[in-house]
Amino acid sequence: MTRRSTLVLTVVAVAVLAAGYLVLTRQSDAVLRAQRPAWTDCSSGLQCATVRVPLDHDNPEERTLNLGLTRLPARDPARRIGSLLVNFGGPGVSGRESLAKNRAMFDRLSSRYDVVAFDPRGTGRGSPLDCGPDPLLNTDPTPDDRRERDALRAAYATLAAGCEKRAGRLLPYLDTESTARDLDILRSALGDGRLHYLGFSYGAALGFVYTQLFHEQVGRMVLDGPPAGADTLIAVADMGVEALEKAFAAFLKDCVGRADCPLGRDFRSAKKKVTQLLSDLDDGHAVAGIVFHLYSETSWPRLREALSGDGGALIEAGRRQRGEHDPTFNQGAYTAITCADGPDRPSVDDAGVTAEVLSDDSPVFGAWVAWGALSCHGWPRRPEPLWARMPPPITEPVLVVGTVGDPITPFSGAEDLGLMMPGAELVTARGYHHTAYGRGDACVDEAVETYLLDGDAPTAMVTC
Repeated sequence: MTRRSTLVLTVVAVAVLAAGYLVLTRQSDAVLRAQRPAWTDCSSGLQCATVRVPLDHDNPEERTLNLGLTRLPARDPARRIGSLLVNFGGPGVSGRESLAKNRAMFDRLSSRYDVVAFDPRGTGRGSPLDCGPDPLLNTDPTPDDRRERDALRAAYATLAAGCEKRAGRLLPYLDTESTARDLDILRSALGDGRLHYLGFSYGAALGFVYTQLFHEQVGRMVLDGPPAGADTLIAVADMGVEALEKAFAAFLKDCVGRADCPLGRDFRSAKKKVTQLLSDLDDGHAVAGIVFHLYSETSWPRLREALSGDGGALIEAGRRQRGEHDPTFNQGAYTAITCADGPDRPSVDDAGVTAEVLSDDSPVFGAWVAWGALSCHGWPRRPEPLWARMPPPITEPVLVVGTVGDPITPFSGAEDLGLMMPGAELVTARGYHHTAYGRGDACVDEAVETYLLDGDAPTAMVTC
């Protein structure tokens, strides 16, 4: 964020492509870094602007993308630290929409920071990836036979083909490394010498990649709920199933302790009723609906209500998890970026074997997690990103936050990242929610805010 006068850029627009967001330009990386956002009031005290970034960072003089920004201006300009860039996760999540919905959680931080959220490439209003109708919405994501397996594989292939056909020149440049390089353009355009950053979930992974590429520009950085890494499909799926099972068990224990629990008062019986309901529905979107409600304990009452009916509410929630009618999430961008970052392309048979193994331990989540590994079917195989093989060079204090019962990004991800990064300090949260800051835990919020506002990182691991 900056209140400096806007630098007028000389840009020669040669052509605007049919997609509407790629512009041929004549400008250097230095010119892009020197731009200054023209902020305008947009809603409820928020301000909006756009910043141009290169489509291809190796060739910044060619086409650019417009990234949409939203900021919550610092209330105390005299004590302003700078800009705090926030990424809410995904990939595929619109920062602008998310900040508008969650501005209250930044009340203390916005006293001394301009809190800035952005729409990463492929999302939001600036450069959205349009892959056409999502074929997975009408396909069972947990196939039972060869016909359903072929239908699932065809749906993933159709999604990939739709993205390739409609995305034009954007698709090859949708990856985490490109977005991390965008972050450094934004840092410079906002007038900050160092990047102050708060990343949730995938946003934590994005922040880590930034430290690999621009370690000298790292300022105060919080990585909340980073994903766990693993070497094999079965290991990745197993960690995901274990995290979901722990959170679901906590939900069931809470439910059966209530007089109005629709599943009864016995834990084992309650779990059998859920398993039977899912078997009767025979629709993996119902499993996704359960996952949708496990992101936070605050959603447990809605999950109890959904389990009291015929399962239709679960299926509807599962469709929402893929972004149906959700302006904050772009499913195509999620898939494109995930598949660009990951070189693995398991076969249908591989996914089927994994589903059988995991279903023995988790009848609720095993098959759903395993078959989700087919999501990159139809996407070209890309090499492992260079940053994934780089040793972390950063020695600045970084705050890593992990929740022991996180159902989406297992706590092991935070533990591993805390050990991997020299100078990193780990804040451990208790509970069954995805990410920790802003969830109502005063201990976590105090640790994060003290670090970001005062620069004081904990000198030892904090357990909340």
